[in-house]
Amino acid sequence: MSSRLVVRQSGTVSTPSTSVRAPRAARGLHALRSALGAVALAGLLSGCTGPDPLTPLEDGDAPQADADRQAHRLELVLENLELRYAVSDTSNPPHLLAPFVPAEQAALALTEQLALGNQAQAYVSAHAAYLDDELAGTDRPDDVDVVVDDVTVLGSAAGDPVARVSVVTTYGFDDAPSTTTTTEYAISWSSRSVTADGSPASSPGDDEVDDPGAVRLEAVYPLYEDGGRPALDSGEGTGSASNAVHDYLRAVTYGSSRDVDALEGSIRTSDELREVLKEELAASPRYTPVEIPAARAGNEHVLYVVPATGAQALRLDVTLTDAGPTVVPRL
Repeated sequence: MSSRLVVRQSGTVSTPSTSVRAPRAARGLHALRSALGAVALAGLLSGCTGPDPLTPLEDGDAPQADADRQAHRLELVLENLELRYAVSDTSNPPHLLAPFVPAEQAALALTEQLALGNQAQAYVSAHAAYLDDELAGTDRPDDVDVVVDDVTVLGSAAGDPVARVSVVTTYGFDDAPSTTTTTEYAISWSSRSVTADGSPASSPGDDEVDDPGAVRLEAVYPLYEDGGRPALDSGEGTGSASNAVHDYLRAVTYGSSRDVDALEGSIRTSDELREVLKEELAASPRYTPVEIPAARAGNEHVLYVVPATGAQALRLDVTLTDAGPTVVPRL
């Protein structure tokens, strides 16, 4: 999270009466910059727009049974989070979460019982915070039903298999009609056996919940398409929601007010709020940006910055447009 100040040198230093040649190294640097500038201009004229914000999945395959088991694990995670942080009726508490565990402790509580990788743990924290934020001050549902509707192996990412999981969530209300939403997730899992704390298992198990030899659910992502192929957020380029978050946090931490203004667009935070945010980032410099698939609406994305320290996750609303991203923090 740093900014760069670039100071340019010209190849010639001029005075009113003379022209003094710069050293050969400076002339070489000037020539190199001129060449790079020409390449950049050629890229713009040819329609090049910088790094691709999406990374298509690599070819790969995995047994459908493995994908189904990990989809069931995701279902358990989502069901327990919904029962704890969304539903008003406490007569049907989640069986993997204590009734009053706060959102920032949900990942630790679930990891003790399910084999979750680092990103999957961050996703648990983000989703718990999202439910807390979205339903605060509203009429909460009286019941919830979370069901995996479809599971399809798509390929691989970073050597791990990836599957698309369609999840149907139905909220029930005593005094109103029920509501149903369907969300697609991309999940990946490790190809090696691990224990619940992430260390290698001595022997493979059957991957049932609470089995110490279970294959680990590594990550939970939103699923995108790139040219008709399934893809994930690359974390690069102006069309990447997670890259917009990184840019914003760098601007807050190391940039100027003008840098932050440029990313916030027309909705500006106060100097006081920015100072608070800067202090929080200084206290937790390591973090994971996590997007909530269920919250995506067109070009609008909801991401949470999950600190490695276990502190409360920070919500950032990101809108991606042709003119560039805008980022709005919600503290």
